[in-house]
Amino acid sequence: MARRNPESIIQRAVVQHLRTRGASGLVFTHAPNGGYRRPAEAAIFKSMGVRPGVSDLLLWRNGKSYALELKAPGGRATEHQIEFLS
Repeated sequence: MARRNPESIIQRAVVQHLRTRGASGLVFTHAPNGGYRRPAEAAIFKSMGVRPGVSDLLLWRNGKSYALELKAPGGRATEHQIEFLS
């Protein structure tokens, strides 16, 4: 799995760092939007607000919001990811 998705290694390392050294009051989460879904399941998720391009990690601290889109070397953001970040 790690060889197929090097970004997951990066994300796990970032999460571990945030858990052990994150600033006081930091809250973060990952929205597991990726992966294949059957059409019916995809339609249900879409109706519940799932959208393409959501960043890998969403963070909040002191009333401010942050979004991290993580990429392995050579990786590029998709149009949906760029749109979400903007």
